[in-house]
Amino acid sequence: MAKGSSNQAALKAFFYSGTVLLVLATCLSLFGSIFGLFDPNSASLAFTICFSLLISFLVFSYLLSKGKNPKAIIKGLGLSRKSFAWKSMKYAIVLFVVYIGILFAMAIYSSATGTVISSNVQQTIGGYPIWALLFIAVIAPINEEIAFRGFLVPRIGVICSGLLFAVLHFGYGSIAEIAVALWFGLAGGYVFKKTKSLYPSMITHIAINSLTAITLVAFMHGI
Repeated sequence: MAKGSSNQAALKAFFYSGTVLLVLATCLSLFGSIFGLFDPNSASLAFTICFSLLISFLVFSYLLSKGKNPKAIIKGLGLSRKSFAWKSMKYAIVLFVVYIGILFAMAIYSSATGTVISSNVQQTIGGYPIWALLFIAVIAPINEEIAFRGFLVPRIGVICSGLLFAVLHFGYGSIAEIAVALWFGLAGGYVFKKTKSLYPSMITHIAINSLTAITLVAFMHGI
């Protein structure tokens, strides 16, 4: 067997077996949470991590099953070295600046009208340990960008992938979180379609989640 074929087979075995294990772990954590088999916070954390990893494993498993080689997969997902260029990276700066602008606009609106714009992030992930917050800040955005932008945008379009991304955030139970997720899903999808690079939305997503995690830790410790 040629070396390339051997590597391809090893990758398939890794992603196929990993997908199966993650499906089982995701279902177990979900059912455990529903039926009270586990501590709610632990079950929520387990589900968050397993589901996050699962969506990217599903993408790679599917593409490998279609006979695509690793190089073609990386290029198709917008993760090639060529995709990491300044002309693409400037969009990451624009996306993050717009995000900060949205936060300021929401704060000003809330102050001017007396309307409380609630966010349930603290209630949802506030009890997670630091290592889990690091996962949510760095690893989860990578998995989500691979699935929702790199994989889904070319197949179902910017709008549908953006709507699905917003649905993913229904668990926060906050209109503000869902609205911001919808904006980012659409904006990130547009940028990916325009640049063919996943790095702008991925870097912005990591920056947004990291800012949220840092703010949450600072609030919890009274900093």
